Amino acid sequence: MATINAGDKIWDDKLKSGSAPIPDGEYSCFVLDAFPDTTKTGTPFVEMAFQIHEPNSPQKGRILRFQRFWLSDKAMPRFIRFLRAAG
Repeated sequence: MATINAGDKIWDDKLKSGSAPIPDGEYSCFVLDAFPDTTKTGTPFVEMAFQIHEPNSPQKGRILRFQRFWLSDKAMPRFIRFLRAAG
């Protein structure tokens, strides 16, 4: 197994770009991936990852993980609203 040194300077740029909070605002995003699954209790859901695609933003390319959409009868309208908004 590889040795990981969390204090190594090689991680500085990656940490600055990847884990810093994304400022409040509206961003154009792509759905990067979607993972259908079911909880241990049997509730189905879809978990999605998004990537910011705002052309002139320093946030472009940042990945937002994850949004979980529950697929129960009660929660389905939220998922349907998302699908309609996404086109």
